[in-house]
Amino acid sequence: MLRISFYLCLACIATWWTTQINSSLWIDELQTYWVVRGNLSDTISASYTTQGFSPLYFMLLWGWKSITGSSEVALRLFSVLWVLVAAWYLYRLALEIFDRETALIAIPLLLVTDEVTNAALFARPYALALAGVTASTFYALRISRNWRTAEVLMYGLSAVLTFYSHYFFAGIYLIHVCIFAAGERTTQREYGRYLVLLATVAAVCLLALPHLETLAAKRDVMRLSTVPEIGGWLLALCAPFFLPPIVLIALLTSTISSARFNYTGLYEIYSDNKWPFYWWLVPPTLLYGLSLLTNTSFLLDRYYSWYIPGLVLIGATCIRVLVGVRVQALALLLSCALIIASDGLKQRFNEDWRAAMAHTDQLHSETSAPVLLFSGINQSQLLSWFADSRKASFFSAPAFYYPLSTTPLVIPVAVKDHSGDQYWRNVVTPVLRTNSKVILVIFNNIFEETDAGRIDIKDKLLARAALHGHRPIESQQFQQVWVYSLGRKL
Repeated sequence: MLRISFYLCLACIATWWTTQINSSLWIDELQTYWVVRGNLSDTISASYTTQGFSPLYFMLLWGWKSITGSSEVALRLFSVLWVLVAAWYLYRLALEIFDRETALIAIPLLLVTDEVTNAALFARPYALALAGVTASTFYALRISRNWRTAEVLMYGLSAVLTFYSHYFFAGIYLIHVCIFAAGERTTQREYGRYLVLLATVAAVCLLALPHLETLAAKRDVMRLSTVPEIGGWLLALCAPFFLPPIVLIALLTSTISSARFNYTGLYEIYSDNKWPFYWWLVPPTLLYGLSLLTNTSFLLDRYYSWYIPGLVLIGATCIRVLVGVRVQALALLLSCALIIASDGLKQRFNEDWRAAMAHTDQLHSETSAPVLLFSGINQSQLLSWFADSRKASFFSAPAFYYPLSTTPLVIPVAVKDHSGDQYWRNVVTPVLRTNSKVILVIFNNIFEETDAGRIDIKDKLLARAALHGHRPIESQQFQQVWVYSLGRKL
């Protein structure tokens, strides 16, 4: 019965993903395409310059794109495959420390979580990093029990893969230290082996130090929000509100089946395997501490999503141990349904650039009006990039994937000095003065913090255009992307 529920959950998840995978790319995915659109050398250079990740993911995606093409589905299928790799290693991990039933329960729980679904459906590095996290943790557990050369090599490969897929996901090394420290083979010789292994991995990771220094120098530009308060950390620990509904369902199904609520069995399992709890608690705590240390917000759900496999293991054992055997299948179905209903059905793709750029091109073909594009890419605060044509083209990434019949003029994200006003006066104002009509495309998910409070960037841009007599003649919203036809009213 549990196996039937397992396959039923997988079928529902596959159907759910299929309905979304062909959606318009969003701005971060459009940046991904801009990076990989050229040759391999250009891809490495562009990723190093414009992205907060190492070039590894983009190199692999470039090779994938060369074979499959660059449609929305093709770019995202690469991430889907890596999420399936992560699920496979989580299955093996659950088999290693628990049993087959727990493994069958864990996989659907992993795939329905919001951040794992995002990793699978976004053309970004998170799926690759998640695969590295689960694979390296599996091999860490294996070599803590029996040192085999092949598995040591696989651990080193997957651990390095994790770091170079996403630097923040390297926090999983702390969990590996806990696994090694609690291993079955804890002689002095084994500790020496573990230290040499970790030191070797660290040495390979140090090759990324120049890139990390570059990212640190751009920290203010890359910043997305204010430094989180302790409430944000507590909320991160609770998200994705995973364990409470599972425990509630366990209680409910145990009551229905008149089975004993076996909490002692759960304690016995985790008395010898505490590291899944560390896997859950460490990522948000680590990023919260880093945010306080650097005065920059890193406490974003996609950055600490590498804790989800640990949380899934805990949830799966709750169903396996707390719930009677007869109703485990029902508990799994109810848990997946509740998670999807509460977290998974929210709007995932809320930037319809495909329709917005098609409408923009239609307006341009009818009026020959120039196009002003505000894509909201944070690095456009670096106005020095506009002097480099290749870097400047990065800010019009939407127009590379969904091409226009004209080259758009990019409006940068507001900067904190007078250079932003100078750019507006020297570049944007002449266009507004010499054209009776212009087309303004705005990604409306950006707010500017001022002494008077938050200002919607869309309202600010429209107000600046109105200073030159341009007011909206027509507007159309494509989710969070707005297209305005502006003109001087007589």
